[in-house]
Amino acid sequence: MTAAVSIFSFVYLAIGIVYFGSRKKHYSHIKDTISELAETGSDNEKLVSYVLFLPVGILLFIIGFATQNAILKGLSFCLGTGYVVTAFFPCDAGSPLIGSRKQAVHNIAGVIQYAGGLFFLWQAAEKNIHFFFGTYKAIAISVMVCILIISFPKNPVRGLVQRITELLLFASVIHLSLV
Repeated sequence: MTAAVSIFSFVYLAIGIVYFGSRKKHYSHIKDTISELAETGSDNEKLVSYVLFLPVGILLFIIGFATQNAILKGLSFCLGTGYVVTAFFPCDAGSPLIGSRKQAVHNIAGVIQYAGGLFFLWQAAEKNIHFFFGTYKAIAISVMVCILIISFPKNPVRGLVQRITELLLFASVIHLSLV
């Protein structure tokens, strides 16, 4: 069951990102973050928050509750927290590091999602679990580098790097639900 839910949550998120990205004027999947699809005041703020981010977060929580695998449980809860909190605390325009109180809560959720996710990827590496095409140590290092890159708001490839990070994290959820 967790494998099907993890695959569905990833596909649902990917389709939603592409769809809502095409509806937002001047939005770039290369430059802009996923959170900016629902930034405060945007035309689709509520729709993206409650129809995309919230369901994905809930699906990740379901995976966490349904599994006995401690690494998958922790990874799913960290990612789910990021998406659920983001649904209720959308980012400011441009998703800055410093902004409104909502942005501060949004950023804390991002830390839980990415730092927590990284922690559980390292746990998988320490248990010598092999990923689809390599090791979790390589995945963890890649995610760590991506997190550093997306920390700079003016970075022209911030959105692309965030998507790579999300792909690696969701691929890990899918993989761990299969092993």
